[in-house]
Amino acid sequence: MDKNRKKYSSEFKEDAVKLITEQGYKITEAARNLGVNATMLGRWKRELEGGGEDAPGIQGGAAMKAELSRLRKGNCWDNAVAESFFGSLKTERIFFANYSTRKNAKRDVVDYIEMFYNSNRRHSYLGYVSPKEFEMLWLFKKAA
Repeated sequence: MDKNRKKYSSEFKEDAVKLITEQGYKITEAARNLGVNATMLGRWKRELEGGGEDAPGIQGGAAMKAELSRLRKGNCWDNAVAESFFGSLKTERIFFANYSTRKNAKRDVVDYIEMFYNSNRRHSYLGYVSPKEFEMLWLFKKAA
């Protein structure tokens, strides 16, 4: 596979990066004009500016790599709150409705969020009481 890969001289790489940094070309535009891959040109730019792919300012070292691996698609811990909400929305509202227009669907989803999910639905975080009930209990405790 490496046999088919083109080799570029360091002078060519430096001149290509100068098109971006000194002459104001966008990476994609410079890459198209030079006949190279834009990703490769971006890597050359990072290498010349920051000292390579492992430079801490470029990709952030071990901590940044750990964070990026946690945020990859398919990791169940990265957006659990959003997944929980959309799961509830789908099973409690959308799967049982047929919408004639997008406007009707949007109106129904907003109604679900504002009138039911945010106020009446029981939330595990609040001890399985609704936000309205939780607020009433809090006010009674505060008044006592």
